[in-house]
Amino acid sequence: MVNYQSHEVMLEILGKVQPYQVEIIRTGRHCHIDGGLYRGAIVTPDHVGFEVTVFEDTEIVRQFEFDANMSSAELTAEIASLKAYVDRIKEEEG
Repeated sequence: MVNYQSHEVMLEILGKVQPYQVEIIRTGRHCHIDGGLYRGAIVTPDHVGFEVTVFEDTEIVRQFEFDANMSSAELTAEIASLKAYVDRIKEEEG
């Protein structure tokens, strides 16, 4: 059985991710955070999940996924990957 992160943990992750959305937008790229509370079936509990999608014009250039079935280490690594991406594009803007 898959263990899901609590709503509180996932909302905390969302709070850590949202400032990166602002930084991405400041570089002139479009960035959407899409997700929410997903209603589970009989064997799947309700859970929170979201993804960060970065666009240049209308083309998707990067996506980062944050799902409640990911481990704490995976979620932390995905945040680190998003941060590294933001640092790189900010550096490119110079």
